[in-house]
Amino acid sequence: MAYAHGKIILIGEHAVVHRTPAIVLPVFDAYVEVLVEPSKENIIKSSFFNGYLKDIPLSYQAIQALIKTITYDLKLEPFQLKIDTYIPVAAGMGASAAIASAITQALFEYAKKSLNQDQLRKYMNVSEKIAHGSPSGTDVEGVLTQKPLVFQKDRTSKVLTSTLNGYLLIVFSGIKGSTKEAVSKVQSYVASQGNQIIEEMEDTINETIKAYSNKDIHSVGLLLNRYQSYLHTLGVSHFVLDDMIKDAYEFGSLGAKLSGGGLGGCIIALFEDLDKLLLLKEHYKNKGYHPSFLVDLNKEYHDDLR
Repeated sequence: MAYAHGKIILIGEHAVVHRTPAIVLPVFDAYVEVLVEPSKENIIKSSFFNGYLKDIPLSYQAIQALIKTITYDLKLEPFQLKIDTYIPVAAGMGASAAIASAITQALFEYAKKSLNQDQLRKYMNVSEKIAHGSPSGTDVEGVLTQKPLVFQKDRTSKVLTSTLNGYLLIVFSGIKGSTKEAVSKVQSYVASQGNQIIEEMEDTINETIKAYSNKDIHSVGLLLNRYQSYLHTLGVSHFVLDDMIKDAYEFGSLGAKLSGGGLGGCIIALFEDLDKLLLLKEHYKNKGYHPSFLVDLNKEYHDDLR
């Protein structure tokens, strides 16, 4: 059995494509498990497809390409691949990267071959490049990390060693986001209005990194709110996300914003008071917004998987 967790972007989406930093957090309660067993033919069993690998729909060709690549490299005999995923798809939580990670680990384990981090990253990118074209890298690095990261494209990621005296609630809106459409909107805005908004977003990201490092949760919250205003201006929010963020403020959140590409997907809400967070979580559940995940920012991160 192989395991991979999801991720969430605290701040930096869209700007990160322009090589600004982003803060990426692992989300251990959102995860994928993969089990490989011998079979007469290559078979997939999952919530999104059940059948022969050769018959997998075009929408899952990234998974097919990954499995075929590893099968060829390791000269594997036929197998059955059982995939259990507990990460919402098209929600900005790294579902495709986590599936790719868990599949890769499971097939190497099945072949009784060792697998290092660089090899795992290489195979994950086989899948991610087909799934997303030119991925920013936040999904792969967010899935691989066990600790909060400051990620910047084509640079070595830095671990955020500070803890923050608070909690992050992640809630799926039920609307699948479209990263491709959102990126197009941002490109159109920048082409017509200039790069100033990206520069302001970068300043906000850097202020957030500093506030997080200084354990200043109230400043982090205010900066998340400011960043959401930029995302709204860029046209990548959604009226449902806006309503969810408004609810978060009413329940005492220090800061709330969309996370990921936008136009759907998840919102995140920062709290100092866990009881207030749990009340908001129940409120969202009653309104039909689920699943939700909780990240304890007080936690000291270690190198174990869970």
